Amino acid sequence: LLLFFAPHVAHCPLQVPQDKFDEFRALTGEDDISQCAAQTPYIYPGSGGGPSVMRCKAQYAAMVKTLDDSVGALVDKLKARGMWEDTLLVLTSDNGGPVLLDESASTNFPLRGGKYTPLEGGVRAAALVAGGAVPVAVRGTPVVAPIHVADWYTTLCALAGVDHTDTRAAQWGLPPVDGIDQWDAIASPASPLRWPVSQPAPARRVLSSSLVEGPLRLRAEQGVSATAMAVADEYAASLRSELASGREIPLDGDTLLVGDLKLHNSSDIHFAVVQPPDFPNASSTDIRHFVQDCGSKGGCLYDVANDPSELVDLSASMPDIVDAMLARLAQLRRGFFENAETGADDCPSDTAGMPCACWAGVHRWGGFMGPYQSGAF
Repeated sequence: LLLFFAPHVAHCPLQVPQDKFDEFRALTGEDDISQCAAQTPYIYPGSGGGPSVMRCKAQYAAMVKTLDDSVGALVDKLKARGMWEDTLLVLTSDNGGPVLLDESASTNFPLRGGKYTPLEGGVRAAALVAGGAVPVAVRGTPVVAPIHVADWYTTLCALAGVDHTDTRAAQWGLPPVDGIDQWDAIASPASPLRWPVSQPAPARRVLSSSLVEGPLRLRAEQGVSATAMAVADEYAASLRSELASGREIPLDGDTLLVGDLKLHNSSDIHFAVVQPPDFPNASSTDIRHFVQDCGSKGGCLYDVANDPSELVDLSASMPDIVDAMLARLAQLRRGFFENAETGADDCPSDTAGMPCACWAGVHRWGGFMGPYQSGAF
């Protein structure tokens, strides 16, 4: 039995029942913001009194509480039916919180950036597994292995004893499923900061180790200090190990995560700042102008296990690692697939200021999100 639950909270438009909102409004007091009303003027409770009644942090917190209550109700029902001990519950998110003041009221502290960015605040999303299927030895412990959303399909197929190969997609010339069975990483106690690598992942190609070893030998001949070489050798060994195991995640065309090392090569990374824990508040200003340029300097390199805020750029001290990861990213980029189809919004020309998706939800789907486009071109 596969049960897929896709709640719309926590997501814009910020919409919560009045009792949930009242529960949190007193906690934010005068330190709240109202800018999120820009996307929710037609959503209760903002529609009646205008933007002045909006309390974005209170509503966002209330949405998370609503989600918590909903998941709790599902768990309680599974327990009441005697199904919990045979259940694997996976709770995961699609991205970090948006940090545009007129969109939401989230902070990704201590991570830098947010939704729409390849920074950790945008891609290191919250997730957990629970239920009787989780081995007792690892319950309540963190999983240190980065898991891509595409890995869940492959992992669940393996647990169910089902081949994850998509033959219908192959018939249409689409690329194969790009996911790794991560159950060993989830179900096995992990050593600190490093991924447990129990088996190779043939779905992802291996980078020639000469791309790592060659530059390091050259640097040794050029008189690089023994200490710097030792550090670089340690990272290079780790890099080779992770690449050989297939434990790599290309986050986009300019960003590659291999083990604990993360390479940025974009010249236009927005929201490149760590938001404070109480962000946003009454004194917060727009942070979209915080832009990081890694492309013009040949790449930025971070150890995101020890530096999850991505504040210490290692690229200058480890140019060999940067070169190797840039080469690997160029290889992977040739195999990227992007659906070029686009749809056309199927809404009246006058939607009273609502986005088409929201207009369709109100007028066609009884308050729920549903299809709002009329074809692909």
